[in-house]
Amino acid sequence: MWSKQTSDMVSLSCHRRLWKFENTFIIASAGFYCDPFSESPVLWTKWTKGCKYEEMPSSLAFSSEIPKRSLDDYRAFLPDEERRLVEELAAPFRGKKILFRCTCPGGRVEVLKSLLPLLNDLGVEAKIEIGGKATSQGYDFVLESPGLSWQPFPAIDPLHPRNLSMGSDEANAIAGRFGINPARPLILQVGRFDREKDFLGVIDSYRLVKEQLADLQLLLVGFLPDRESRAYFNSALRRAGEDFDVVLLTEEDGVGPLEINSFQHVADVVLQKSLKEKNFSLAVSEALWKGRPVIAGGVSQVLDGKTGYLVDSIEECAMRVYQLLKNPDESWELGEMAREHIRENYLLPHLLKDFLTFLSK
Repeated sequence: MWSKQTSDMVSLSCHRRLWKFENTFIIASAGFYCDPFSESPVLWTKWTKGCKYEEMPSSLAFSSEIPKRSLDDYRAFLPDEERRLVEELAAPFRGKKILFRCTCPGGRVEVLKSLLPLLNDLGVEAKIEIGGKATSQGYDFVLESPGLSWQPFPAIDPLHPRNLSMGSDEANAIAGRFGINPARPLILQVGRFDREKDFLGVIDSYRLVKEQLADLQLLLVGFLPDRESRAYFNSALRRAGEDFDVVLLTEEDGVGPLEINSFQHVADVVLQKSLKEKNFSLAVSEALWKGRPVIAGGVSQVLDGKTGYLVDSIEECAMRVYQLLKNPDESWELGEMAREHIRENYLLPHLLKDFLTFLSK
């Protein structure tokens, strides 16, 4: 972040939020993509006054992965009128410096990696720091500010390998390498393996549907960032038992952006059976962008009856899955509306415009 009055950096760690404090813009932590609907968040901030912008190191491995892109690359997703608006919003900040403070790497940081080159293309010098050197080595005091309001900025990058268009032959071939038969109906859920994603409930819903559709398959794709995730993954393995139509995959199986993209293209129905109310999931946006209806619990991008269905129980989830699998025309219509919903609200150019609008206020 930067001060309007000096060239000195004011770096701080901010919990899930972007804030403006008097003359200082606080652009901190990719975590503002997580749970952006809490009614009464608490901001805790470590102020660091001794660091210059030039001293803030981006992670070397991370910075080398930042794509070299410009606004021209997003022309298909950014109409001329919207582009002019973005350029007007960026004008006051040309030559200024922004530091994104990210507490940890992950899916939300992936979005910032795509946002950075667009800000730079607009003349705004932006940098990412992961890990917290600015706050861990010299903060002066901690400020707590409860009761402030959220301003979420969720989006996906349509040019990221996870979101590029993929032909059916390629998608089927990739999925086939992991034991998926593209000719049979497939349910998919992608996310971190933890209790809140309710992978166990997904398996139970699948079994209810499989009583009616014997050739049904279930693919659960998740990530194991810590010991708790691995323990939950093992619980899911036990719940799946010896049902060979249930496939569980992690990054340890060679699953990356290309593979997830293929799974989302091949799936007939995508689930995000979150137990957390008013949740936001980038994986849901990715699936909707591929024209797949999503059945979810408390996920904000899913418009009930328009881009998918919101459900509250294992039984209701199973009912909606069966409904969509037996009615491909309805599934296609929901998928078309889903893709347009993401195009209008959750693509990177929209994030860029909202971000600059926020700064201008």
